[in-house]
Amino acid sequence: MIIEKNKFMSEPKNNSTRRNFLDKTLVVGAGMATGAVAGALYKNNKKDEVVKMITLDGQLVEVDKRYIHKMCAERVSNASLKSWIEKENKTANTL
Repeated sequence: MIIEKNKFMSEPKNNSTRRNFLDKTLVVGAGMATGAVAGALYKNNKKDEVVKMITLDGQLVEVDKRYIHKMCAERVSNASLKSWIEKENKTANTL
């Protein structure tokens, strides 16, 4: 039985695993970058919700919902609003 010593040395090296790894890394990196850009564009294009509010001097304004504190989300009753307006009018007349 004859054994060839350099049988495997004469074959060319297979670099396909390294190339496959690099190709897959580039594809995954490009996909992640595309996803990040798409997510940022979606976030910026999202329509803002606006809430109508009354200022202290009685003007009606529209405020973006994200600027309103969560504790301020409670609605005021009509009776409470009327009493507040009457109180403000009384203090404005005394000055």
